[in-house]
Amino acid sequence: MSPLRVTQSLLYGSSIRGMNKTLGDLMESNLQSSTQKRINRPSDDPSGTGRVISFRSKLNTLVRYQSNIDQASGWLSVADSTLAGSEGSVQNILTSIKTLDLQGSTGTVGEENREQISFALRGFFEQLINLANTQFDGYHIFAGHKTDKPAYTMGLGVDCIDDADSGASDINTARFHVEGSAKNTVIIQAVDPGTAAAVPPGSGSGGGTSVAAGSAEYIYSEDGGSTWKAATVTAGLPANTDDGSGPTQCVIQAGGVSVAISDENALVTTVDTANPHYNNNGTWLYVRPTAIYQGDDNDTQVSTVYNPPGSTNAGLGTGFPVAEGYFTRDVAVRIDSAAGGQITYSYSLDDGNNWTQTTAPAVPSGTPSIYHLPVPGGYLNMDAVPADTSQFIIHPHRADINFQISESSSITVNMVGKDIFGGFYNYPGDGIKNPVPVTGQPNLFEVVGKLISAAETNDQQGFQEGLDQITEVMKHVLTKAAVAGGREERLLATKAALTNQIYSEEEGLSAVEDIDVTELMTKIALQQVAYNSVLKSSSMIMQMSLVNFL
Repeated sequence: MSPLRVTQSLLYGSSIRGMNKTLGDLMESNLQSSTQKRINRPSDDPSGTGRVISFRSKLNTLVRYQSNIDQASGWLSVADSTLAGSEGSVQNILTSIKTLDLQGSTGTVGEENREQISFALRGFFEQLINLANTQFDGYHIFAGHKTDKPAYTMGLGVDCIDDADSGASDINTARFHVEGSAKNTVIIQAVDPGTAAAVPPGSGSGGGTSVAAGSAEYIYSEDGGSTWKAATVTAGLPANTDDGSGPTQCVIQAGGVSVAISDENALVTTVDTANPHYNNNGTWLYVRPTAIYQGDDNDTQVSTVYNPPGSTNAGLGTGFPVAEGYFTRDVAVRIDSAAGGQITYSYSLDDGNNWTQTTAPAVPSGTPSIYHLPVPGGYLNMDAVPADTSQFIIHPHRADINFQISESSSITVNMVGKDIFGGFYNYPGDGIKNPVPVTGQPNLFEVVGKLISAAETNDQQGFQEGLDQITEVMKHVLTKAAVAGGREERLLATKAALTNQIYSEEEGLSAVEDIDVTELMTKIALQQVAYNSVLKSSSMIMQMSLVNFL
């Protein structure tokens, strides 16, 4: 084997390669030192890079949950403090109102004192509307999804007191719509034609009289009944319904307000105007403050979307069909057959792409004719057999705003104002444009509005009736505040668990990605020695040449 001839070129190349190798290792360690990361590019550790991406993706998700929790806490904290916080909360104002109610209900205060109470009550009423329109971060938290506008606006409501039995044609069953403004409660009385212009008028004759102009006349007072004026009545206006159908209505013009009564054929009872009491004394209308809810709700709406040509669902009664239950999505219902009173129908949960057929049992004879059609989430109820191939939509209103706070759970951050404060509301889908009082719960704005009316008309009985009502309202508001507080507690527990989870993920990421600084410093020191050795040996070798020995 012949010896390898070592040339100057070979020496130079070998020296450069050695220097570049040791310098490259030193520079890589220097990069790790500056970033404190073991993996700075995928090629450093391909499998480790995949784990790093997974950890970072999980951390980003957890940080978003943490941000949602912080924002949700803001919403709920504002709601909680608004409803039952310290001074200035709804509960605090209601306590003050109850104190005034107690004062007004006693016989030791007179008309002047109750008038003074009315000023305070109107001030509290405006404060309550402001609180119901509370915002967080520019969003109205009590308006459902309609967060871009106030939940409530000032309005006028009507209390109807009539001594007649509440039959189908009595004014007690009519709906009212009020427009205009009034500084004080407006009292309206139905009186005999011919006596309306008298101030004060003569005695009425009583009896059932049509509400329309020409059948009854009306007088009104804007100062609690001290003075009276003749009202103007207009008849024959179209009913205020979505489709323009139904009975005509009449409108009573009483100073700055106009009261539209939904049915001009409704019966009123004329008042004995010599008797200042409203008990068993004809028809009295009190126009007083209320609040109108402008947000949306979590109620369920059912609407007919299709009927075959020549068919009708006229047999379905007022208010039907209705849905009951808890629905998380739209449910379409199609009537396939209704022969013999037994309804065969299909329902769809994907906008009509797929249908599931089933049958509702026939209604037994001698029982109320209410048909219950089971569907996912509840029932579709109707009081008559619908036409074949009729279709209905169960559309749940979704006023809740939910924030995702973990992989498997979310939390509702807003609250539906009408379910807390009540007031008047125009229920979608009922076919009537006029808002009506919220029922089924203590109605804060209606209770306070009626107390204002009692104060401005010197009605001790109205104060006494309001005592139990204001107590129920306070309990109701406190319950809603507890709901917000309970959600806050849930957020605190979730945030604590989320924080621990974030720490765990960060530790896992650090174990894969971060460098051991102590080990790195030792490595850099060794690499510096190696690099210096290469430089030293290369300089010594490169000095050797035949010329040095001549």
